[in-house]
Amino acid sequence: MPLRRGCALWAAKVIRILLADDHEIVRMALSQTISESDAQWQICGEAIDGRDAIEKARALKPDLVVLDFAMPMVDGIKAGREIRSLLPHVAILVYTFMIFPKLEKLAHEAGIQSVVQKADSPALISEIRRLLAQHGAFSAEAAIEDRTAPHGAN
Repeated sequence: MPLRRGCALWAAKVIRILLADDHEIVRMALSQTISESDAQWQICGEAIDGRDAIEKARALKPDLVVLDFAMPMVDGIKAGREIRSLLPHVAILVYTFMIFPKLEKLAHEAGIQSVVQKADSPALISEIRRLLAQHGAFSAEAAIEDRTAPHGAN
């Protein structure tokens, strides 16, 4: 729904989210949970492993990436590190069954802002909201820069 600011008409920002999990049922549940949580949140793509997540992030240039930690080909930490180098302004969150201090340290070192436990959907939604607020719902300049840069230019 458009928002009025002064004389200008501004469209509400759609937040594009890429999901990556090697289990289809998890991706389906995650997609539904996220999509139903906010009308402005749009699932722009789904990836079946870390390598696929990197390629889809490069092509789709999402605002937020939710990565499973334990995926075939490339794990969520390595995928997050690569996505961070391709899209420096994207928010990245790892979603995993077990959280332990070493995983959180590795995630932080890779440029991943948050680690959330899979069993806690409300925490996932809260963390997505926190990341979006932290990124100012993503500055328009950063989002445009990421989406318009030639592949691999970031």
